[in-house]
Amino acid sequence: MWLRPDGHPSRYGHWPNANVTLYNDCVHWCLPGPIDTWSDFLLEMLKMEGTRKYEEKLHSKVKRMRAQ
Repeated sequence: MWLRPDGHPSRYGHWPNANVTLYNDCVHWCLPGPIDTWSDFLLEMLKMEGTRKYEEKLHSKVKRMRAQ
């Protein structure tokens, strides 16, 4: 699983002297959860779909070249 670039938007994601008021929200930001897992699944499905479409196009072009 990839690390999230926005991993700690709370007070830990800023310099100690930064003037920000943020609250810790570890339920959504610290731990990988269902959202991260579904994002990983979706990314893999899109990659597979793209590969399949490329292979289909390649196969149809080869078929046309052989028919000529």
